[in-house]
Amino acid sequence: MTDDEKNKVDGALNDIRSYRERAISMVKEIKSSESASGKIDKARSLYDNAKTANKTWIVSLATHVKDGTNLDRSEFKTQGEEANETVKDFVRFAENLLNPKEYQTVSQYSGHNIVNIDEILRWLEFIKNLLEIGITIWTFYSKESQEKRIALSKNIEKEVWPEWDEIKK
Repeated sequence: MTDDEKNKVDGALNDIRSYRERAISMVKEIKSSESASGKIDKARSLYDNAKTANKTWIVSLATHVKDGTNLDRSEFKTQGEEANETVKDFVRFAENLLNPKEYQTVSQYSGHNIVNIDEILRWLEFIKNLLEIGITIWTFYSKESQEKRIALSKNIEKEVWPEWDEIKK
């Protein structure tokens, strides 16, 4: 793998990691927020849906990398789209819950107010690139030795979102 390829893969893994950390941060904020008390169950449900869809996508990518098998792009795209929709739902709800007065509502989407447009746009940029991120990682590592693929697959699987109850305030 060339240095340029390694940098692309590292960048893709960093993107996955940074948004995992942001989701965890949002859950901590929700758990600590007095204004969220009546809506915790809804936030948890949306987080769990996003976590599950993200896990499916991440585990699929890790498995293909580890096994060196061809990536079924239509299946992977479907998994990415599912992760995309569920993450958007969680982020919109969480942003609206955590920042209801700081931002003006700019539009309605899927029944949720979009309040912090900058945060939403950062998430949407990441989500839009889920498929590209996965294909980048798989493409570069599919050519590597079994040992390297197994090591990378373990690193990918570390980015699975934790259970709601594992996240402490």
